[in-house]
Amino acid sequence: MDLSCPGCHADYRIDPTALAAGEGRVRCFRCGTVFEAPPAGPEDDLFSDSADSVDVGRLIRQLHRDRPDPALAGIEASGRQLPRLELSAADLAPLDLDEMLKRRDRSWPRRLLSGLLLVVLLLATAAHVGWLERERLLADPTARRALEWACARLPCTLPPRRDPQAFAIVQRTLTPSDDAEGALHLRAHFVNRATFDQPLPRLQLSLLDNQQAVVARRTLAPNQYLPNGTDKATAAPDEVVTIDLSFADPGPRATGFELAFY
Repeated sequence: MDLSCPGCHADYRIDPTALAAGEGRVRCFRCGTVFEAPPAGPEDDLFSDSADSVDVGRLIRQLHRDRPDPALAGIEASGRQLPRLELSAADLAPLDLDEMLKRRDRSWPRRLLSGLLLVVLLLATAAHVGWLERERLLADPTARRALEWACARLPCTLPPRRDPQAFAIVQRTLTPSDDAEGALHLRAHFVNRATFDQPLPRLQLSLLDNQQAVVARRTLAPNQYLPNGTDKATAAPDEVVTIDLSFADPGPRATGFELAFY
């Protein structure tokens, strides 16, 4: 029986016995289309029960009509005949379309697992990028609101919002200490210009010479630069905080100083 695939128009010659075993359904081996074969006609006798043999050369030429094989074309051009293989219809395996469809259905768990692995990889990549950019994300108001919304529904907490650059010095003095000889006393005031409460920053004090080169430098935590007895960890918006600090005089090379917040 001659058949043509409605999907890719590939031509086939099918044994009616095998077609009956597949209940009239055929699957195209080129594009995978499954279609219903028309009823067998009297001219479809290539694989009929009365056929004593199968013309293999004719069958190969029929299957490769749209894709000619160079080797096959060379044989035909030379005039040589392809060998004939003596087969009966009983020797041809029936086309089991049900088994083919079952094999295709069994592939869905693999596709589901691949999809889940892809989702996990995407989430892991997003988490890694978020960790690397955590300081910028926490400082961005929109991103922080989104993270706060997520943490309100998940078992997580966000670190306090920080912007050390929003602290500004409003007054500062550096004088010899009245309490200890050979010591200097720093008294300064800074204000939180941010619109939110934030933790007190770390203070970096740098002593400079006439060429603005660093003579001595020290970084101090809040409990080291706040006045004695001050128990404070955060600063509200526009709140002024006092620095009260004494330290050893590094000598006449130090002619200036600089304060920075981190």
